[in-house]
Amino acid sequence: MVRELSHEIVIRNYEEKDYEAVKKLMLELCEIASTKFNEEVFKLGLMARLKEDPKGLFVAEVGGKVIGTAFTRVIYERGGEPIGHISNVIVTKEWRGKGVEERLIESAINHLKSRGVKRIVANSRRGVLIHDVYLKFGFKEKYIVMELQVS
Repeated sequence: MVRELSHEIVIRNYEEKDYEAVKKLMLELCEIASTKFNEEVFKLGLMARLKEDPKGLFVAEVGGKVIGTAFTRVIYERGGEPIGHISNVIVTKEWRGKGVEERLIESAINHLKSRGVKRIVANSRRGVLIHDVYLKFGFKEKYIVMELQVS
C-alpha cells in the first residue's frame, strides 16, 4: 500500500502524551545504531532535557500520530561558547525520505538560533539517510569520533 502524502505533517514541541511513541522511535534508533536501549536512562535524560529547555524537543505528527522526533540542546564548550546540538532525529520507516527529516532539522536549527548559538553540531554516520539531510543543510564533516567498547 502506498501512503498518500496529502496528509499535513505538523512539527510541534514534545508533550507528555508523546512518550510511548517517542520511546518506540528511540528503540528503533538504538537498533539502527547497534546500541542498547535503557528506558530508565532514556526517561531521566528526557526529563533533564525538558527541564533545561521545554521547547527543544520536537515531534513530527500526521493525523495525530507521531512519525518522527528530533532533540536539541545547548552545550557550552571551552571558553563558554554556546553550541547547539541536534540529536535523536528519527522518522518511522514509512515516512523516511519524504521530507519529514528536513522539517524536523529545520525546526531544530531555528530553535537553536533563537537560543543564540552561532554553531550547531550533529552526529551521524555516512550511508544513513540523515547524514545526507544534514549535508543538504550545509553541515560539514568536521572530525571523526573514535569509540572503544569496554564491556
